[in-house]
Amino acid sequence: MIKPKKIIDSISNKKIDTKETISIFGSPRSGTTWIMNVFSALKNYKSIFEPFHIKWYPEFHALNLFPRPYFGKDEQSKELRKYIINLINGNIRIGNTNFRYKETINRIRADKIILKFVRGNRILPWYCNNVPESKINVLLLRHPMSTIQSQIKSGMRGYFKKKNETLQKDVIKKEISKIYEIEHIKEKILGDMDNYNEYEMLALTYGIDNYIPVESGVKIHIIYYEDVFSNGLSSIYDVLNNNRIEYENNRLERELGVPSQTTHKDTEKEFKNQLSKWTSSNEMKVQEERIRNILHLFEIDFNNKSYSILENKITF
Repeated sequence: MIKPKKIIDSISNKKIDTKETISIFGSPRSGTTWIMNVFSALKNYKSIFEPFHIKWYPEFHALNLFPRPYFGKDEQSKELRKYIINLINGNIRIGNTNFRYKETINRIRADKIILKFVRGNRILPWYCNNVPESKINVLLLRHPMSTIQSQIKSGMRGYFKKKNETLQKDVIKKEISKIYEIEHIKEKILGDMDNYNEYEMLALTYGIDNYIPVESGVKIHIIYYEDVFSNGLSSIYDVLNNNRIEYENNRLERELGVPSQTTHKDTEKEFKNQLSKWTSSNEMKVQEERIRNILHLFEIDFNNKSYSILENKITF
C-alpha cells in the first residue's frame, strides 16, 4: 500500500532552487528534528529527514561509508558530493517522509530544501567546502548530559543498531583511526576504550561529533538548543536575517513549545523541563565524572546551567 505522505511528496515536482538550501547538523537526540520543524515553517521549504540513514537511502548505503561518515575538510569525495547534489535536486526519492500533515501545502509548493542530519557532524567542515549549494549550515549544540540522557532513555544512538543495543567499540575504533583532528588524543582514547562503559562511549561520540566542526574554523551557524528553548527564536532570526531569507514570525513561532515527531510519548509531558531533567537523574549523577573526564579530552566542560565547547560557551 502506498502511504499518503509518499503521494504528497510525489506531487511536488517543482524545480529546486539549490542555492537556497539549508542544512542542519547535530548529535542524535540534540533537538535537530524540533529545529528542523521551525525551519520547515519557512515558505516553500520542505525537509529531507536523515539522508545518511542506510535503510532509508540505498544510494547512500552504496557509498559504504562509516555510520558517522568522515572526510577531512580538504579531502575530496566526488561520490558523496554527487549523492548530496542529487538529493537536493530531487533526483533521489525521499526515503523517510517524517513530516507533519500540516506541512502538506508547503511541501507541495516547495522549491527549496532543508537537509537534516544526526550523523553528519564529522563531515560538516568537508560539507562547507564541497557543497557550496548549501546557503546555511547550522550546527545545533545541546548540553552533553541532556543529550546523553536522552540517548540512553530513548535507546537511539545513531549507529543503526536495535534500540538500547550498546555501541560497538570495534566500529568506533575504526572510525577514530581515520580522524586526523583528534590525532593528539587518539592514542589515549584507543588505549582506554576497552574499559569505557556505555555512558563513556556516548560521551566519546558526543565529543568527536562536536569537536570536529567547532574546531575546524569553517563558517557555520551555531545554534544552542537551550537558547531557543529559553529565549525563543532570536538566534534563528539572526541566521535568517544574515542570509537574507524572508520569514513570517507567526509561522515560525507556532513551532515553539510543540514537541517534535521524534519526541517520545512518555517525555512529552516533561517537555517544559527539558533543560534540567538530567540533574534529577541518580544514574546521570553517578556517571557525571566519568562523562566529564571523557569530554575534557575534547575541551568540553559543563555544569548544571552552562557548557562550553572550546571557546564557545552558553549559560542558561
